[in-house]
Amino acid sequence: MADFPTAYRDTRGRVVDLLLPLDDRRLATPVPATPAWTVKDVVAHLTHVASAYATGHHSYSTQNVEEFALAW
Repeated sequence: MADFPTAYRDTRGRVVDLLLPLDDRRLATPVPATPAWTVKDVVAHLTHVASAYATGHHSYSTQNVEEFALAW
């Protein structure tokens, strides 16, 4: 079975390391894959999804964990 808590902590740490050195100007940079979004917007989205999943308010949270792990 996938170890989601460890994967989350590891990913969170890497994202924090990438973001800490950024100033407001760099956080306002458009993201090439989502040109209507800035770096700050993407981080807000990631944070929202993680929070929604953890509190049971995201569609994946009601999915069988084994099915979810296999989908990735």
